[in-house]
Amino acid sequence: MKNILILGGGFGGLQTARKISKCIKRRKLTELYRIILVDKNTYHTFTPTLYETATTTDLVASNSQLKRIVAFSIKEILDGLPVEIVTGVVTEIDLIGGEIKFETGTALRCDWLVLALGSQVNYFNIPGMLEHALPLKTFTDALRIREKIVECEEGEDKPALRVIIGGGGPTGVELAGEIKNLLRGLPRIFGGDCSEQVMIIDGGPSVISNFSPRIVRYAQKRLTKLGVVTLAGKRIQQVDDKQVILQSGEKIPFDVLIWTGGVAPNHLMNTLQLKKDQSGTRILVTPEMVCLPEPDDLSLATRVYGIGDAISFIDPKTGKPTPGVARAAINQGRVVAHNILQEIFAEQELIRTVRAEQYHPINYPYILPIGGKYAIAKFGPILFTGFFAWVVKGAVEFNYLLSIFKITRAVKYWLMGFWIFIRNDNLG
Repeated sequence: MKNILILGGGFGGLQTARKISKCIKRRKLTELYRIILVDKNTYHTFTPTLYETATTTDLVASNSQLKRIVAFSIKEILDGLPVEIVTGVVTEIDLIGGEIKFETGTALRCDWLVLALGSQVNYFNIPGMLEHALPLKTFTDALRIREKIVECEEGEDKPALRVIIGGGGPTGVELAGEIKNLLRGLPRIFGGDCSEQVMIIDGGPSVISNFSPRIVRYAQKRLTKLGVVTLAGKRIQQVDDKQVILQSGEKIPFDVLIWTGGVAPNHLMNTLQLKKDQSGTRILVTPEMVCLPEPDDLSLATRVYGIGDAISFIDPKTGKPTPGVARAAINQGRVVAHNILQEIFAEQELIRTVRAEQYHPINYPYILPIGGKYAIAKFGPILFTGFFAWVVKGAVEFNYLLSIFKITRAVKYWLMGFWIFIRNDNLG
């Protein structure tokens, strides 16, 4: 039996596992090919709703209720499919020997390997940032943020809460708007006035500086309306337990510091003898999403594919890397699944010629929610803002749930999430 090993249960990894397993099952090849999905967690994190999870009070939803709509069981998603789920921490990837080694000392052999390990928080070696800042990368991170904010708000004679968000990218902007929305509601719960301050600090010329100027203007206008302070063109030099210190020497005190300033590929990617981009951290892939050995004459025991945040795909039209968004990872996962299946069919003499598919980046649509029932949405040349964009955001999330669950479960989880988050918006 040959092993198809998929490392990572994120957006791309799940799509790869689902597509391969459905076809293997339909072709009655389950006795010949073993599909294994490896992840350190038993659940798949629906990251687009993490910012809402971090700002939903326990009066609206408990931790367990939030987990049901943000952290979906991988076993449930793959229910009925011939996929073996392995929960564990990978410590070594031996491409020459064709083995994946785990923290427990066990190992798995692989004939095909899909690297879908995603990213980790990048603190850019800023002194004190790791020790004193809260990241927003996982479900647990989101819970820590909401608990810290509420904890700081409780009690009598409390000073005005000061929240600093380091990083003005989409995550930082989404979170800032929602935190301000949350803080407007907390005085009605604990009593007192809303004199709290939410500030975004970013080293770029503006928040979401990689977006078009028109979108930046809409975002800045919305943040200003909500009362979020933005400091652009300011870099954090170091952090202690009470303040951030900018490169200019300015010191800004905080009660809660959240870091959304960057991510880096999973640390295991640095250990692989595969071709990397100029940064030396991301694995380069071909249009077929194949990872190439470095040096060229290195003999690998397994066919290696890469998808998502763990790799770098250069768009031939723009010369720039594909953005690390969920839709890109999903599309890449489908390409990888198709190509692995083609190799399997050729091996089983079901086809004469392998017809590999190539990944073609597109101008991915995106929706940027900024506090309450407001969002900025862009689909191709069409840009719209406000409540309707927020409604479209909900439709997009529902569409994703339909892609991983049966319709009854998708409706159930979407309605649960909608009911929780709509009530939380009403608090603010």
